[in-house]
Amino acid sequence: MQPIDYARAYRWPDLETNGAKVHVISGGITNSLSKVTNMKTGESVLVRLFGEGTDILINRERDNAIFSNMSRLGYGPKLFGEFAEGRVEQFFDHSRPLEPAEMSLRAPLDLAGDLARAIAWHHKLEGVEIRPKPWNPVLWDTLRRWADMVGSGQGDVEWLERALASHSLKAGETQDSAKNKAILLCNSVVYCHNDLLSGNLLLVTPPGALPRLQLIDYEYAAPNFLAYDIANFFCEHCGFLPFDFDETFPSEEKQRYFLNACALVFIIPLCKS
Repeated sequence: MQPIDYARAYRWPDLETNGAKVHVISGGITNSLSKVTNMKTGESVLVRLFGEGTDILINRERDNAIFSNMSRLGYGPKLFGEFAEGRVEQFFDHSRPLEPAEMSLRAPLDLAGDLARAIAWHHKLEGVEIRPKPWNPVLWDTLRRWADMVGSGQGDVEWLERALASHSLKAGETQDSAKNKAILLCNSVVYCHNDLLSGNLLLVTPPGALPRLQLIDYEYAAPNFLAYDIANFFCEHCGFLPFDFDETFPSEEKQRYFLNACALVFIIPLCKS
């Protein structure tokens, strides 16, 4: 089946072939994406076809369940239909993905602050995750599974898990100091996006309405360490290879601005020192 066939099956049953326009969207890493526009109504949908073999990385049953919950609760794009090879979703007209260099911009739009607030609100989502609480972070199980796939790196994962655990609070330490509060915050398990590259950050600018940011693509969304999403977001400022890490990684001042904007959502004051 072609994208137009899926659009007809799950959105517009009377859609005629000569009454539709199909535009292939580039940039999908694990999916094939097509925008199908109903020329009669002007409405568009996104037809997402899962990449062949990507189910070894992504649990598609879980992916569909999370997307459905996000849609049902009004957090993400509307879901029009699911099928074995993909989905038909709402397409955000008058939108574009951000460029990596825009992720820390504050003017003319405060994209850095708006992104911080959007990500922090994602961390507070309820009713989306299908796993019961208490949540375990997916980081270590995912890294071990990927290391097993390539047949190497298992020792590196074990070393990293021990090394990062050494930065947790020691026995007898209190939560009083700013440093210890930061450690507890970073190690807290929240509902992470886990894939905060610029292509998953949409700037939506509807005519006659204020611009807004929309997080999309939840294939990897799952409970994880809060610090993981923050670190991932900072690293994604560098874009894809080749890149100059020293030139593109956000400065300490930009990191502080982002973290303080996040903290206002969590109502957690950060130390100014």
